[in-house]
Amino acid sequence: MSNSMFSIGHKKSVMAAPGRFLGYILSLAMAFTLVAAPAEVQAASGGPKFAGIVVDARTGKVLYGEDPDGLRYPASLTKMMTLYLTFEALEAHRFSVDTLVPVSAHAAGQAPTKLGVRPGGKVTVDQAIRAIVTRSANDMATALGEMVAGGSEDRFAQMMTQRPALSA
Repeated sequence: MSNSMFSIGHKKSVMAAPGRFLGYILSLAMAFTLVAAPAEVQAASGGPKFAGIVVDARTGKVLYGEDPDGLRYPASLTKMMTLYLTFEALEAHRFSVDTLVPVSAHAAGQAPTKLGVRPGGKVTVDQAIRAIVTRSANDMATALGEMVAGGSEDRFAQMMTQRPALSA
């Protein structure tokens, strides 16, 4: 995989304002990620395959909506939480955007969409973040979650569950 495909041109500004970058990247993820429902849900509901919504943060006005209230499998919500916890860890200096993320056999075995990195391979945190945002890469979301939680997907699931309660 080419490093230039996912390189950040402004690493210093990203690290200088990680909270601002988190808001920016989550806004992009919400605005541009179309959530695909599993085939059996689509067939049962007869609804469209994709949904999306863009809301003006100042006014609350819906700028774009395509089946925004339809039921969807929560994969993208999980990926957004993965990004959120990753950016918290970056802000706490637990690792940097250049840190290598190991890809476990479990992460590499995730269903598409994915980058297809083999077990034992490594990508940078930056590359994993961009793969999640731009390609909805399940393998990178799993690998990043495992790394944030010290190697355990189950521990990461606990962290995601506990996180909203901490900010309430």
